[in-house]
Formats: sequence, C-alpha cells, structure tokens
Amino acid sequence: MLPYLLDNDLSSYDIDLKILLKTPTLTDAHTLAVSNMKYLYFSVPQTIAHHTVTGCNLSVGDMLGSGTISGTEKH
Repeated sequence: MLPYLLDNDLSSYDIDLKILLKTPTLTDAHTLAVSNMKYLYFSVPQTIAHHTVTGCNLSVGDMLGSGTISGTEKH
C-alpha cells in the first residue's frame, strides 16, 4: 500500500444502503442490492488523500463518489 494511504484508524460510517428499482410497470419496488458503507475498501480519509496527493484541489461543497461498495453476501 502507498505510504499516504496508511491509516491506523480504518473505521467507517455504519450506514445501511439499499438499492431499489421502481418502474412504471412494477407495482412495488424491487430490491437490487443491500450493503453497508462500512464495507468500503478505502476509508473516507484515504479517499481524500488519494484524490489530493497529485495536487488536485478540494473545495467546500465538492462531492466525492465512493464507487461500488461490496458486502459480505453475494447480493
């Protein structure tokens, strides 16, 4: 791992995530996936470090995407 990504506190937010699909032809929403933000591969501080290490600036109000969040189950 790159030195700037080392993090002694790999804690993350415990936020349940659920992806639902609802279309005009579906009477009820269909669950596509369930996960939790605590399964992120990189912590939020690691994401910010990786984003800014090459000089890319961050400003108040900037949004960072987490990418795909895996989980412990296949779904």
